[in-house]
Amino acid sequence: MDRFLGQAIRRICHFRSISRRVSSAMVSAMKKRGQAQITSGRIELDSHADTIVAGANYIIMEYTGKACDVSPYRGDYKSVTNISIVHAATAWQSPHTGQTYILVFHEVLWMGCHMNHSLINPNQLRTKVREQDDPTSDRPLLIITEDNSFCMELMMDGTVIYGLTTTPSEHELQNCPHVVLSHGIISKG
Repeated sequence: MDRFLGQAIRRICHFRSISRRVSSAMVSAMKKRGQAQITSGRIELDSHADTIVAGANYIIMEYTGKACDVSPYRGDYKSVTNISIVHAATAWQSPHTGQTYILVFHEVLWMGCHMNHSLINPNQLRTKVREQDDPTSDRPLLIITEDNSFCMELMMDGTVIYGLTTTPSEHELQNCPHVVLSHGIISKG
């Protein structure tokens, strides 16, 4: 790791750890916060996903007016059709500072309550942020913005690298910093 990135990680994230946190339990409980139902869940890095898939721990910020069919990775079950493509957001709270951030993802597949977790394509993230998702490295697993203004520590469960987020409340949407982590799919032609 270059010296600048290492200093930035220590300064922004306020941590330096070579250990990995391993959690055997997936957070899937519903919590009541204010008037809205808040769902906690994972955002899992998945390089096999074609694009980011937003599950129950996201809210829709805006519909794009586009939809697509989602093909399975195996041929023994059917495609899911007419899946909305949306701009969506999820809330993440830093365990180091207590600050809650609204993580914004553009042009994602909306699965909503059909998935209790979400999938993040690392290649789609790389258009906006840097990430360290190599579990064999001594560096912490993380997502960091190019300008070093935001850093999210990731965890590992078996081979799955993830962060824990929740659906944001209206108060959080209005009062917490928004961090755009993806621009969506850039089509050519």
